Amino acid sequence: MKRFDYVVLLAVVILLTVGGFLIGAAAVSAGAEVKDAETAKADLEAAKAVCYRQVALMNKGDLDAYLLTVLPSSRDAARALLCEVFRLYTFEAKVISAEAKFVAPRVHVRAVVECRAKEPDFRANRVDAVYHMVNLGDDGGWVTADQVIKTITYLDDE
Repeated sequence: MKRFDYVVLLAVVILLTVGGFLIGAAAVSAGAEVKDAETAKADLEAAKAVCYRQVALMNKGDLDAYLLTVLPSSRDAARALLCEVFRLYTFEAKVISAEAKFVAPRVHVRAVVECRAKEPDFRANRVDAVYHMVNLGDDGGWVTADQVIKTITYLDDE
């Protein structure tokens, strides 16, 4: 695999977190209930805000803060994968769009994120994905538990 392909793969992991290393996500999210319409709306906005926060933290290169937006059982695996990527690249990513909806017991956020880096060996990309969010309650609020990538478009191919 060429270096730029490796970087794109890791960039997708950064943007969408490490769903493959989840332990107990269903148990964490099983207690999530919607109390009323106002709470539901606030939950949707809070879950969507996590996606924006992840991109902002990636741009700052703040891996420790980024990991706080990931399900706790996934943080060690995510750190192992992302440490080198955060060290090598200065990201310039942005959320193009994000929409949230309840898919009991989680919130799904469908987001399109465009990612570039200042380093010339990074292959710019646009990822359309669905983040599966769970609420940890008082222990941390909404975090990304899993994701499904719908499409990846390499911007130099357009």
